[in-house]
Amino acid sequence: MLKSNLPFVDVMRGLAILGVFLFHVLGTSFGFDQLKWDGLFRDWNAPLSFLVLYPFTYGSYGVAIFFVVSGFCIHLSHVRSNESGWSGFFLRRFFRIYPPYLLAVATFFFLWPWGAWHIESGERLKQLASHVLSVHNLNEGTFFGINPSFWSIGIELQLYLIYPALVLLSQRFGWKPSLVVTFICEVLIRLIDAHLLTSEKQHLPMLIAGSPFAYWFSWSLGAYIAQEAISNSRARWLSRIPFPLVAGGALLAPLARPSAPFSFLIAALATGIAFEHLLSGRWHIQGSIASRLLSRHLTFLGMVSYSFYLIHQPILIKFWQLLTRAHPSSAVSPLTSFVLCSALYPFILTVAYLGYRWIERPSIHVGARLRKCFQGQDLSPSNSNTPHDQSP
Repeated sequence: MLKSNLPFVDVMRGLAILGVFLFHVLGTSFGFDQLKWDGLFRDWNAPLSFLVLYPFTYGSYGVAIFFVVSGFCIHLSHVRSNESGWSGFFLRRFFRIYPPYLLAVATFFFLWPWGAWHIESGERLKQLASHVLSVHNLNEGTFFGINPSFWSIGIELQLYLIYPALVLLSQRFGWKPSLVVTFICEVLIRLIDAHLLTSEKQHLPMLIAGSPFAYWFSWSLGAYIAQEAISNSRARWLSRIPFPLVAGGALLAPLARPSAPFSFLIAALATGIAFEHLLSGRWHIQGSIASRLLSRHLTFLGMVSYSFYLIHQPILIKFWQLLTRAHPSSAVSPLTSFVLCSALYPFILTVAYLGYRWIERPSIHVGARLRKCFQGQDLSPSNSNTPHDQSP
């Protein structure tokens, strides 16, 4: 039987948000976060300091980890809730994700030093409206708008909207055929994107490439793993795939134009394999004293990862701007900037914890109270042993 307490889930979230943080520190410090293209392959003619820090570019895979973990936790939570309809699911999802997100949108749009209390143009109104409606990921002009990290929040919320379709598909045809449908959907989108990137040096429009269907398999994989675990069975086909082979593919995929659009999917598959190994007991996280201490910190980081994700990038960007303005006569080297921006980690972690305590948890309790009123049963978070279903 699947255990109620799965501590490795928060550890995986912690690793994911740490990777995303360092990836954004790299991009903020150097002004770019990937090597440029030279034909079909990356151009390695870049500053030595960037090449030394190049492994941090793979921190972007943290979002792929979040999506798999999100699919796992959300399906597990929904099944264990024993709810016959979808009202409870959407109430739970709304109050878990949207109020903290909306507050972050308002903070970085209206409040100094990121924004101002006025809308002086139609473009600013478009940015605000698209983010409030969580459709900013469907347009090139708003995709990286108010907060560049918010693109995944829009996709995540839209994945929740099509989650009932995934469940209905699984009830009608079974989980494996349903997963094949999501795989074909995501692969087709990425194949077209790869063709355009290779032949015309451009990506698909965000209306397609930034839609939830372009990430449907990556997210649904987590839900499938949860369903197999609930059914006291195992996703054996995942166990048969060599993890080093998939992890190597994830490392190599971003280096060539034809394979770059598949990087996210390959990283999600690697996460799914790791998830299966951890669930089956083939892998163990805790071992030495050092690994236990690291695991404890990553667990804490994973617990507050959603708040961390919401706030970290605008803080990094604003700090870098203040840093460059403080030394107008002498340019701050990207390597120095990387070190100084990385040093913001304890501060951002503290603010994230306060956000978790004062915003996330109260919002969850409000949602639980409303569900209790509507459904007439005790649904408070304290009575649930399901892993926190938080995601960026």
